[in-house]
Amino acid sequence: TSHKSNTLYAVVCLCLALVVLFWPVFFQGKVIVPGDIPASNPFLFAGDTPPPPPQNTLLSDEIEQFYVWHSIAAQSLRADGHIPLWNPYILTGQPLVANAQSSLFYPPNLLLRLLSPGKVATIRVLFNLLFAGMFTFLFCRELKISDKGAFLSSITFAFSGPLIVWVGFPLANVLVCLPFLMWAGEKLLRHRSLLRTAMLGGGM
Repeated sequence: TSHKSNTLYAVVCLCLALVVLFWPVFFQGKVIVPGDIPASNPFLFAGDTPPPPPQNTLLSDEIEQFYVWHSIAAQSLRADGHIPLWNPYILTGQPLVANAQSSLFYPPNLLLRLLSPGKVATIRVLFNLLFAGMFTFLFCRELKISDKGAFLSSITFAFSGPLIVWVGFPLANVLVCLPFLMWAGEKLLRHRSLLRTAMLGGGM
């Protein structure tokens, strides 16, 4: 019971940290998408007053690639009921589902049928950081590290430089799975079973 309550406490603290870090999402209804980048594009700008420069031009892939691919997928899901195999809007067309960076089958992205790409991008960021932190905690506890040490590890990894820098990019979807894989692998090494094998295989 104590271990379960400490795990719940760690998850609650991670959630509170996410609220503090991304407070505009929770209190201003914003989404985690660099929408100020297209406004500065001279081919897209319309008006007399030029917009302010983007806060971070290094995030251009998030809005010019991933967001566009997810918008195409969302429109196809709602109109035709299936994910498009092909993206006809680039050159003479190119694969969409087979494009690994579109990551259309990553669990949060399955919500594209129901929610806007901006909301899905926001949910994906929050999910990734919470998922990474929670399983870092569980992995550390599996190694018999104290609750305090496990919680410190979970905060350190979930809000580490690589994760925060790349959190809007598809490679973060893989990075956040590492603690789960180590946790599932450790449990399998301690006690082999079909369920634990399937759990590790599912994570892979």
